[in-house]
Amino acid sequence: SSGINAEYGHYFKRINLSQAMQVGTTTVESNPNAIYLENRYFWVAYTASVCFLHLICSCFPLISVSAGWLCTLNVHNIGNFLVLHYLRGSPFGGGDQGEARLLSHCEQINHGK
Repeated sequence: SSGINAEYGHYFKRINLSQAMQVGTTTVESNPNAIYLENRYFWVAYTASVCFLHLICSCFPLISVSAGWLCTLNVHNIGNFLVLHYLRGSPFGGGDQGEARLLSHCEQINHGK
C-alpha cells in the first residue's frame, strides 16, 4: 500500500470537497456572448463556415453560381437574424447571475455598449 502511494502519489491531489462540489457556480467571469467577437479564431471559424455553407448551396445540380450565392446569403441572413435578435439569454450560463436572461444576443455584444 505504501509502495503504491510512493510510486503513484503524485498523480492524485487532495481535494477539498467543500470547494470541489459547489453546485450552481461557474468559473466564467463574464458573459461569453459579450466577448467572443474579439477572438480572431472565431472569425476564422466564421469565415470557414460561410465558405462551407456556400459549398453546400452551390452543390445542388442545375443551380448557377449566382443562385448559389443567393442561397448562401439568404441562409446566412436568416440564421444571423434568428441568432442575434430572436434568441435570448446566454447558452453558456455565464457568471452574470441571470442578468442576460432577457437580453437578445445582439444586446449582449460588447456588454451592450
